[in-house]
Amino acid sequence: AEPFAKNPEYRRMYFDGWESVDEDRPLIAQIAGDDPAVMLEAAKLLEPHVDGVDINMGCPTEDARIGGARTLAPRCKRFGAYLLPDLELCTRLVGTLAEGLRRVPVTAKIRILRSRSATLQLALALEDAGAAALCVHGRTAQQRPKYADRLPAGLGL
Repeated sequence: AEPFAKNPEYRRMYFDGWESVDEDRPLIAQIAGDDPAVMLEAAKLLEPHVDGVDINMGCPTEDARIGGARTLAPRCKRFGAYLLPDLELCTRLVGTLAEGLRRVPVTAKIRILRSRSATLQLALALEDAGAAALCVHGRTAQQRPKYADRLPAGLGL
């Protein structure tokens, strides 16, 4: 979300739905980040052109762990699945977007956590914060073999 919110050239390069035609509908834009204000700024730029905004809370990659490229997102510390251990931040992200967007729903993609009860707690908290829908990836972040050895122990994912 940070480079999208802050850089017009980045927006032109990575979003081609500015004048989306009807056959491209519904059009949902997925954004990622860890700062509710920056996420809302990016989502508001997208809102007139999309039918929904999805928050990526499922990506288990190394990029997500470090917050992306420093040249593009110098303030972002993490995104994707690395948000999930911080329930308060996750609900603040969803709540900020749900309250700040007037025309489109906010959804979130999450991964299952280590226990059913933790996953259910997360899902219900996101719903209470304003998520219109959740997409649940049926694996934990550690179940992505390519990155499983890089995930810190005790992360709670």
